[in-house]
Amino acid sequence: MKTDSRKKRMIGVIAAVAVGFGAQGAMAQDTWYVSPSGDNGSSGQSLVEAFETIHHAVAQSTDGDSIIVEAGVYDFTSLGSLVVNKELVLLGAQHEVDPRPSIGSTRSNNAASETVISADNTLQTLFNVTAPNVTVSGFNFAGGGGGVYHTSNAGAGQQLLISATAADAVVTYNLFQGEAAIGSPYTNHAVFLGAAAAPHVARNYMNAFQGNGGILAISGSSQALVEHNEISRLRSESNGAIQVTNNASRPTIFSNYIHTDIAKYGISLQNGSAFNDSLVTVVRNNTVSDYGQGGIAVRQHNVLIEGNTITGAKSLSAQTENPGSNNIEAAAIYIRESNINNVVVRGNFVEDNTFTRTGSGGNAISAIRLQSFGNAATIFIQNNSIVNNFNTVASSYPAIGYDNSAPSPGPVDIRNNWYGHSSGPQSNLSGSFTQNVIDFCDGVTATTGSGDAIGVMGSSRRYCFAPWALFRPEQFEVSTSGGTFSLNETLNDLYTKSSITISELTDGAILRLHSPDLRLTEAEVEAVGNATEFSLQGGELVGDAIVTIEYAPADVASGEDEAGMRLHRWDDGTDEWVLVPGSTVDTGENTVSAEVSELGVFAAIWTEVPNTDPEITITQSTFSLTEGDTATSGTVALVTDAEDADGDLTVEVSDNGGYTGTISVDNVDGEVIFTADAPCGTVATTYTITLLVTDSEEATDTATFDIVIAANPAPTIGDYDNTTLAHNNTTTVTPDAPPAHANDNIVSVEVAPETLTGGGTVSVNPETGVVTITTTLGTEANTYSITVTVTDICGNTDASSFDLTVPTSVTGWMQLVD
Repeated sequence: MKTDSRKKRMIGVIAAVAVGFGAQGAMAQDTWYVSPSGDNGSSGQSLVEAFETIHHAVAQSTDGDSIIVEAGVYDFTSLGSLVVNKELVLLGAQHEVDPRPSIGSTRSNNAASETVISADNTLQTLFNVTAPNVTVSGFNFAGGGGGVYHTSNAGAGQQLLISATAADAVVTYNLFQGEAAIGSPYTNHAVFLGAAAAPHVARNYMNAFQGNGGILAISGSSQALVEHNEISRLRSESNGAIQVTNNASRPTIFSNYIHTDIAKYGISLQNGSAFNDSLVTVVRNNTVSDYGQGGIAVRQHNVLIEGNTITGAKSLSAQTENPGSNNIEAAAIYIRESNINNVVVRGNFVEDNTFTRTGSGGNAISAIRLQSFGNAATIFIQNNSIVNNFNTVASSYPAIGYDNSAPSPGPVDIRNNWYGHSSGPQSNLSGSFTQNVIDFCDGVTATTGSGDAIGVMGSSRRYCFAPWALFRPEQFEVSTSGGTFSLNETLNDLYTKSSITISELTDGAILRLHSPDLRLTEAEVEAVGNATEFSLQGGELVGDAIVTIEYAPADVASGEDEAGMRLHRWDDGTDEWVLVPGSTVDTGENTVSAEVSELGVFAAIWTEVPNTDPEITITQSTFSLTEGDTATSGTVALVTDAEDADGDLTVEVSDNGGYTGTISVDNVDGEVIFTADAPCGTVATTYTITLLVTDSEEATDTATFDIVIAANPAPTIGDYDNTTLAHNNTTTVTPDAPPAHANDNIVSVEVAPETLTGGGTVSVNPETGVVTITTTLGTEANTYSITVTVTDICGNTDASSFDLTVPTSVTGWMQLVD
């Protein structure tokens, strides 16, 4: 039986926010219950005594309480908005069930298993959260039939509103369903984040909304974290599925999936006209597909757009539920405001987009469009994969470009992007475009050929491109024939030295190698050394692969041993780094490696060197004693450990099995010496003793053996023959068996009497039991009963007696006569 106490520490603190119910759960005081069959006159303290309405439960609650709302339909038409003005945890029936179809969820709108919140189309807000530390989880904000919509696009029309005072709100595992039919009343937002601090919106599904506002609006809030949500079918032609407005401070939009009939923008950053330099927006690892224009649209300073996948743009006329204009003019990434500063676009996959522009001119950009900014701008477009983006008007439209209205370009840094072919960006602009002169840095000369173009639109301008990558930094075409495929590339500044050796891939597979931090939150990036994602497209991994990641000495925790670096894999299910079994470190090469059976995000992370549990092996399964035994010692086990010296391991008795005697253990260079006594009165039975060995890392192992106690036997002594002894003589009497004890626990052998009347002595040899008798002339003639008694340590005795006869003596004078 072993207890595993191995510990793992990482560099820094991995601050992945757990999708849960916040710290307020720890301070919960009461739990209230709500059921459609309940009664507001009940106590609300159990399901049997549940309230009928959530409004009443909130009114009865106090800060720190929880409200559990059973499945069923809750119509707010007559009750109005639910104002959550206390620090509460509100849990619907599905509060632990992820609603996202992309992960295989079976949850559906208005299902019997859902806690459905609905109203007629006059109610703008269903939940209005105004208190801090509120959790809303597991509800179905329902559409269809009596769904919740605003009657015109002039109103606010939120389903769930987080107000300015509602700090640290958590909105998770909810299903938001809008109206499906075109022309239905507007529902501008599923969730509206006001100016509150640190709201967290995660793992929600938002489907079928229409209106001028985004489905998920981040308006003026600070440090909002919007992650792992799925959003589909946005009919607004004005704003994005996720929309940032009103100088929201430092929002993070991470790993959301936006898809299917998105009328215009997937993510729209419209952070006000002031462009406050203190605001920073992070848009990382999102997927936007099947959208109208502007997968990500930027109209603010200080934006990091990294690791996103933007694919499948299509015209409105081609969308199933959003028929309309065919004039899709913007690019997949659309930077579209004057004097924008510090926008970084790196490591994104902008691929397989088809744009439609019925006219001509600068708006017809195929992938990344830079519009209307001046010399003050600092734009970085680096390490992106820009492949197979097409404009239906002219195939020569550039992959990256300025539109006609842009002033002289500012310091735009465009380098190391991949354009689908090793010759890099093309300069063969044609058709309705003016041939522009493109200067390539470092004396590189542009070549003509197929593939996406890159250039300045409109009047002749000149600007410089740094060299493109000579290979696609994130993607490698793999053709297998049963052999071994190895990839070992040192990439550019954004990438780590990573390698993978694969025994076999199915034919046609594409192996992708992503940059170190594209799949991680800011806190997670700080917590690891280097990280790389290996993924497959269109194929399968056959057998195992060996992944190797390089780390820098700076990645090792201060004061810790570099030998503690190990390969870890990011677990999307638990949002944590997990040590890869069998991971090893090469401190000479500064690499960590392991054999893996599945791909994913891997990182070099410092952890404590995995500690091997100590082992204890019993060598004497039975330790035998007899009642009355004094301290007895013997070797009963051996202990070993891979890290600690055997003699340094701590060994103790963790369970004495009820034994009443004195026991102890000592570790002598790995030998476990056990010492025990068996005091008189110890019950004769078998006792199971448990030994515990502990190493320096508190890892343990246990083992058992038995003490078998035998009952104490009585001592014995043989029989003596009767004897006669005359006066003034000595004799010995020998028993036919000496004093004896099965456990050698004799403490005394005594004879009585020890003196004879009138003189004479009797003594006994305690070893042999031989009695020595001496008479004198004065010994009284008589028959004496001599008894020898043997006594053991527990007071048990045996006695043997015999008769001693001292006869009468004949005395007088004899006269000799001649």
